[in-house]
Amino acid sequence: MGLTGITTKLPHMPKTYNTYLVAFVATVGGMLFGFDISSMSAIILSDQYNDFFGTPSGIVQGAIGASLAAGSILGSLIAGPVSNKIGRRDAVFFAGLWWLVGTAVQAATTGVGSLIAGRILNGVCVGITSSQVPVYLAEIAKKEKRGSLIIIQQLAIGEFRNLTTSTESILLT
Repeated sequence: MGLTGITTKLPHMPKTYNTYLVAFVATVGGMLFGFDISSMSAIILSDQYNDFFGTPSGIVQGAIGASLAAGSILGSLIAGPVSNKIGRRDAVFFAGLWWLVGTAVQAATTGVGSLIAGRILNGVCVGITSSQVPVYLAEIAKKEKRGSLIIIQQLAIGEFRNLTTSTESILLT
């Protein structure tokens, strides 16, 4: 099928002229990235996680944690060719589909293997969005607003990670 078939499958996205709205929607990937990084640290301490996965050893837990980064590498490698073929906006949309599939795999997990597979799929989304969203925002922004729009992606990653970590600290104490 190749990437050519992807362009015919994606729905036509409406044109939006409010760059702040587009920047907010585009940085949702950054929020998901921040959420995933911080939520995993709290989840591995929970009784439910350890009961279901049998208190994973250090190597297995390391593989679970590193699988998101492995997917990110793959996502960043394919991000350029994908966005050149279907455009940056559709590449971000395409990455969102990867996130949904990865999340579904993790939610339906039956063991460590499917958890790692789902995290790798989510990592592909992280790789694509963390490289393409800043470029897309720079392309759509007026030169006077370019820097302030691009920083939104980084703030979404960092601040959402901080928010999630703070919330987990409150809920787990």
